[in-house]
Amino acid sequence: MDVASDEDGAGWLALLRSLTARGLSGVRLVTSDAHAGLVAAIGAALPGASWQRCRTHYLRNLPTKVPKSAQPWIGDPGAHDLRPARRRRRPRPVRPGGGHDRGPGALQWLEARHRSHARVEDRIRCAKDTGLRRPPSREFAINQARCAATAIAVDLIAWLQLIGLDGDLAKAEPKRLRYRILHTAGRLVRGQRRRWLRIPATWPWTEQITAAFNRIAANSAPG
Repeated sequence: MDVASDEDGAGWLALLRSLTARGLSGVRLVTSDAHAGLVAAIGAALPGASWQRCRTHYLRNLPTKVPKSAQPWIGDPGAHDLRPARRRRRPRPVRPGGGHDRGPGALQWLEARHRSHARVEDRIRCAKDTGLRRPPSREFAINQARCAATAIAVDLIAWLQLIGLDGDLAKAEPKRLRYRILHTAGRLVRGQRRRWLRIPATWPWTEQITAAFNRIAANSAPG
């Protein structure tokens, strides 16, 4: 653990460089407040990374820039729904020294186009519920493997809901899917040169599971 005596650019730069020395790489986006020293440190220690101002800090700092007579028009910063604001915000790649690249076709345009879909934040929430919220270890390599396994699980759930499930289960959260579909007791048996999955007929969602298997099997093999 490192202790910084002051929240300045040198402290942020030392922190980011220590993270890169421990294996941090491939950073595409950093969200933080508009601290000048922090923005400059991001550009120096994480080349190619985009920077996006934190909307929560922005809304909390807004009343200090508005006269008291107009502050009722702002309301409670904590009561605002920040998701539309985050989608409208275009990330800006940071140059070494704190400058920003605004050229067309740059990373910020691709990031803004990707984040224009509300489903992106839904998948981020699903990833947190699937195992991304709490890293299991202090070791970077172990957490990296956990993130990779979580990404695979999120992709499998997304494809299952897209081509296999329908109705409420196609929009269900991971917790509901675990208790209704993924945690179902079953048994694999062999017979007639085939493998069969036997599910208890008394399980409330047996019909949905069977229909999902039939839909997936009806799809042609890739390639």
